[in-house]
Amino acid sequence: GGTTIKMGLFEMDGTLVEKWEIPTDTTEKGAHILQDIAATVHGKMVENDLTKDMVEGIGIGVPGAVDKDGVVNRAVNLGWDIVPLAEELGKLSGMKVKVGNDANVAALGEMWRGGGMGFTDIVMVTLGTGVGGGIIANGQLVRGVHFTAGEYSFVNTNAEAWDAPDQNMACQCSTSNLLKWYRARKALPEDAPLDGRSFFAAANAGEPEALEVLRRFCHAVAVQIYNCLLYT
Repeated sequence: GGTTIKMGLFEMDGTLVEKWEIPTDTTEKGAHILQDIAATVHGKMVENDLTKDMVEGIGIGVPGAVDKDGVVNRAVNLGWDIVPLAEELGKLSGMKVKVGNDANVAALGEMWRGGGMGFTDIVMVTLGTGVGGGIIANGQLVRGVHFTAGEYSFVNTNAEAWDAPDQNMACQCSTSNLLKWYRARKALPEDAPLDGRSFFAAANAGEPEALEVLRRFCHAVAVQIYNCLLYT
């Protein structure tokens, strides 16, 4: 993700053994991200007395279009242009690597072990620094001819200003925009330190301004989920 890299150690049946996260270093166009991933994977293997022959491999979801060979074609939140992620991380880690769009693999995970179990048609929407999505139809992941199916970020939300940079789903429904609205509502500087955890702590405490912004955000998300269901 654009803010943190969320990681987990799993058994082969999908049982989660442990989870953790590290900051995403987007400096120098994300040049250090794969090194950081390889280092933390190695460290976690040492902690758990795991050797490479005991590990099936690394699966990674990335916020961008990913082709069948594990090459990322632009991941704006990470500062990446074209990155042969599977190949490079494989060299750094010395293990087999499988790569997919983050929302696509999240949709597959939900179908396998989560809220989508038993269903063959699923629409997944992920809300974070940006907005992502995954579509499963008849039990098969829909990738699209350019591997961008489900990229809801670029859906226009205003036909009268369709080319305006802030009139798309990424700007209307991301947590980045949620925090932007909250800062404005609280009359805070645009660069005031704030993250999702502190916002939801305020909302859970019943702060009127936080609840007002949250209702506005949920309404925007609900409208776009409705639109996604219509065209999928």
